[in-house]
Order: sequence, then structure tokens, then C-alpha cells
Amino acid sequence: MQSALILSPAILGLVLLATAAGSLVSMPITGWLIAHYGSRPLVRVSGILFCLSLPPMAMARNAWELGATLFLFGITAGSLNVSMNTHAVAVEQDYGRPIMGSFHAYWSAGAMTGSALGGWAAGVGMGPFPHFLAATAAFLAVMAAAISVLHYPEHTAPVTRLSLRIPRAVAGLGLIACAISVVEGSMADWTAVYLDSVLLTGAGTAALGYSCYAAAMIVTRILSDRITQWLGRPMLVRVGSLVAFVGLGLSLLTNSWQVALAGFAIVGLGVAAIIPNIFGAAGRVASLPPGVGMAAVTTMAYMGFLGGPPLIGAFAEWLGLRIALVFVLLCLVTAAAFASLVPPVGSGE
Repeated sequence: MQSALILSPAILGLVLLATAAGSLVSMPITGWLIAHYGSRPLVRVSGILFCLSLPPMAMARNAWELGATLFLFGITAGSLNVSMNTHAVAVEQDYGRPIMGSFHAYWSAGAMTGSALGGWAAGVGMGPFPHFLAATAAFLAVMAAAISVLHYPEHTAPVTRLSLRIPRAVAGLGLIACAISVVEGSMADWTAVYLDSVLLTGAGTAALGYSCYAAAMIVTRILSDRITQWLGRPMLVRVGSLVAFVGLGLSLLTNSWQVALAGFAIVGLGVAAIIPNIFGAAGRVASLPPGVGMAAVTTMAYMGFLGGPPLIGAFAEWLGLRIALVFVLLCLVTAAAFASLVPPVGSGE
């Protein structure tokens, strides 16, 4: 898309911000709508619109049109994110045991599968429009099957007005979600750069940094529901943050790329189960309808995911990347320090 539309890196970066802007706009509104109508209608509508938002991006003829289509894509993605996580909380309550980690494990597996299939499509010379059209058809089939079984009961508690006041419980969960999302965003954006520019591994080996991290996340998320039952949510957040702290510290202290890869994998092991549990708690804050609490925490998490990596980039210009990534260590310490704000499973939150 960049080469087809002849976009400079600076213009492309600005255009890509449209996705984030759309998501940040739609997330709070989706929470309010869920409070009125429940999560199931929002999952159905936003899920279908999310699938249909792909082909228009491939039809964009200039930066303005691409930005507009990305903004619409961000709106649908943000709405789907909030509504499906809120519905997952209802399913978890019906099951009576933690299962959010399993849902997020499927997300991680889907992200890796989609990345691989996208790379394959590009490798065989498939153009953006047929690629996105094929993806839309496949996604609609999966979405139709999924929304046909959304029958779990949930209780709506309509709110009559939007409020800027954030309850203490939501603020605490949002702070932890923001801190951990800074970690996740930094691992996605900076592991390869760190390995290549600081440890001088070369681009091929540098790509393994995020792969090791992501693979460890999938393994942990598959097991995270049992771990949550064993440790409880507050202890899981604290222990997971400290494990990730050790892993990242190891990567920053070593000059061996093999040890650094192991450290990044340990980070994945540590943080993998935290966000699913934070979202699980956010949908059960007693003073708020589930969608409103979920929307607030999801928005704060998204801000950390988007805002953290550029901030580290600014620090790296001044201090170097190795020192700049110490900020990520501080985020992990923050999450561990505030873990007691996370309500335990079954507390009624």
C-alpha cells in the first residue's frame, strides 16, 4: 500500500494513526451502548462491520482515502474489542471459573496465523484487493458461525448519561492495563530493533525476538486459566510482572543474543495472563455496567499500547535503546506494586 500510493514514511505514520483514533472514539461509546442493549447485539454488528471494513482500504487512491478507511476500520475494531471481551466476561461468569486466558490464547494464535498467511499472500504476489476480499469472505464465515451461538444470558443496567468520573477500582485496573500494554507494545515494536542495533545480530536473527515472546505468550495463555485458579488474580498480576521484569532485565544486561532471546521469552511468560485477568475483572466492577468498565479499562490499555513505544523511541534518541527500555521495567514494577487493586476471582468485584 505504501509503494502503490507513493507515501513517505512520515505520511504513512500519520495515516496509520487513523486506526488508533477510530478505536479510541468507539470504545467508550460501545461501553455505553452495551450498558443499554447488552454485548451480544454489539458483537454481532461490530463483528460483521469489522469484516466488511477490509476491502475499502485496498481501494484507497490517496492518503486521505486510506486514512478515512483506516479510521472506519479502527471504529469497528475498537467496538468489537470491547463488546467481545464484555461478552466473554458473561460467559466466564456462567462457567463459574476463569476462562478469559483461553479466549486471549485464541487471539494470540490468530494473530500469528494471520501474520503468516499475510506474508504468504504477499510472497505469491497477491494484490491487496483480492487478498482483503478473500480475508473478508473467510472472516464473515467464521463470524457467522461464532455469532450464531452467542446465547449466554447477561444483565443490562442502562446508564442515563456519560460521566467522566472513573471509580477507583476501574482506575486501578486501567493503570495496570496501561502499564502492561506499554510492555506488550514495546515487545512488538522494539525487540527486533534492540537485537539488530544493540546486539548486532542482523535482521534475520532480530526477527526471532518477537517470535520467542509471542510463542511464550500463547503457551502461557493456554495454561493461564489454571494458573489463575491456583494463584488468584492479584498474585498472578504480581508474580507475572516480576517474572517479566527478570526476563527483560536479563535481556538488557547481556551481550549475548541467545540469552536476550531467552529473556524476551520469559517476558512473554510473565505478562501473557495479566491482560486477560484485568479484562475479566474490569467487566465485573460492581458500581458499573460491564460494558462501561470494560470500555474504560480497554481504552486505557490501548493508550499504553500505542503511546509507550513512541515514548521509548524518544528516550532512545537521548539515552540509547538499552537505557530507554528501562522504562518498560518501571512499568512492570508499577503493575506489581498495584496488583492488590485487582479483585480476586469470585469476589463479586
